[in-house]
Amino acid sequence: MYQNFGIKKEIIELAEEVENKIQDQFKQIDKIAEYNSLKVLRSFSRK
Repeated sequence: MYQNFGIKKEIIELAEEVENKIQDQFKQIDKIAEYNSLKVLRSFSRK
């Protein structure tokens, strides 16, 4: 699909490789975002 938009296969493969390498960082960011969302929800329920 990306190649239809002029994006080379090598670029797609590089992006996939990098995404795999930083997967742990994405998981950590998701955990932080979830925790912060829960804090906001808790603050609304206290009113």
